[in-house]
Amino acid sequence: MSVDDYVTEDGTGLLQDLHVRDLLPPTGTAVKLLLILESPHAEELVERTPVVGGAGQSAIEYLLGRPGGSLGEYVDAMHAAGDFRVGVMNVSNVPLQRGAYDDDAGPLTPDQWEVIRVVRESPSWKVDGTMTPEANRIGLIVQAGLQSRISRLAFEPGARVALCGDVVQRFARGLTGLPGKPLKVYHPSRNQWMNNPDREEHKELRDLFLASTAPLPTLGGAR
Repeated sequence: MSVDDYVTEDGTGLLQDLHVRDLLPPTGTAVKLLLILESPHAEELVERTPVVGGAGQSAIEYLLGRPGGSLGEYVDAMHAAGDFRVGVMNVSNVPLQRGAYDDDAGPLTPDQWEVIRVVRESPSWKVDGTMTPEANRIGLIVQAGLQSRISRLAFEPGARVALCGDVVQRFARGLTGLPGKPLKVYHPSRNQWMNNPDREEHKELRDLFLASTAPLPTLGGAR
């Protein structure tokens, strides 16, 4: 198994069980608020839905002001009801942390995981700015996959995108087609939204989420 095969798994290959779908609308349906996170973790691999683990539970508690469920479950239920105003996606649809796997290894060798670690943890400004050529190459492959998925999206006028965490923000620097000025927030893992509730970007995200999930007007008006 090559690192290329791993990071390019699209849900139809040999590693399809490791691919966690994005929560995005059907083609032609516009998004009002898009949250981009890093990659699936252990809980997401089980549920095959993004942001359903501890980070997702903490995220929805901050956004709604009450505990219960997860961000991934909430948005998935919106979509099931035909409401696609909020979308959630990951930079990578397969885990970028070996700890996501029960055996702490997954399908890659230690050397291959080291390349992934450099891709994920590098402090470089751009994904191809590390001191490791192989990591630069893999980073650009992951970024190209993200760009492809972004390019297929439609956005409402005034739509916003929230970049959740340093890894996402680094990958986003090479993207085109994002609407407006992206909102840079912490990743919700380790209760970072809950622990920084008054950070202006977090409050703005919460307001955007509440506005994007408010009940839609009933067809024909209230009766």
